[in-house]
Amino acid sequence: GLLRTLAEPLPVSSEGVRERKPFYVMKALVQEALVMQLLTHSSPNQLWVFPGIPPSELDPSKPGTVAHEVANMPPWGARWVSNGADADIKIAVPRMGRGFEMHVENITDEFILGLQTPLPKLIIKRGFTEASAKAAVELVERKVRALQRFIKRVVERQVFAPLVEQAGFDPREARVRLHWGIPERPELRIGDVLRAFELGVISREEARAMLAEAGWKLSPSGGGGDGR
Repeated sequence: GLLRTLAEPLPVSSEGVRERKPFYVMKALVQEALVMQLLTHSSPNQLWVFPGIPPSELDPSKPGTVAHEVANMPPWGARWVSNGADADIKIAVPRMGRGFEMHVENITDEFILGLQTPLPKLIIKRGFTEASAKAAVELVERKVRALQRFIKRVVERQVFAPLVEQAGFDPREARVRLHWGIPERPELRIGDVLRAFELGVISREEARAMLAEAGWKLSPSGGGGDGR
């Protein structure tokens, strides 16, 4: 089946081919070949021609020779001046294999897929419509919700329940639950605050703090009231 194709080699009775490698090995070989191709072809080869120099100057391992100085020349633009009439520098720029950019883009796409979010792709790539962007975000959100449900079950059963039981309570009655997201804060109504103060549910200081948080300008010394 699919898993065997991904993970197991397949013997092939063909001349010159013993087996077909599993998909993960082929993928690793392709990526390694891309890196080697980039290292091999990223910079041009140079042929330095100095007619008439003695063979002793062609030893790159001997300091002071022309070959040694050329081999150890800094790559950021050092220049030589020669009075030789036929001195020349030939640069051979190797050609990159066809489709190299597509392979690099594929590796980048795989990395973005591993992030489990479409936001980098939506930001740096063009051509996404609002509908496609929304569909991509919804797909990732479903994965996130599934992962949250799994973590919730594990934490509640293997972390919360033993801790509650060690504290001497029944986990089924305590019903300690893990809730994802930012806790919703109830809307603070001034009438409810004043009513709670009248009923003695909250103190005068607590009522003043709530009113100040709601935007009321209250003096630090406090106003009138019954002092509760």
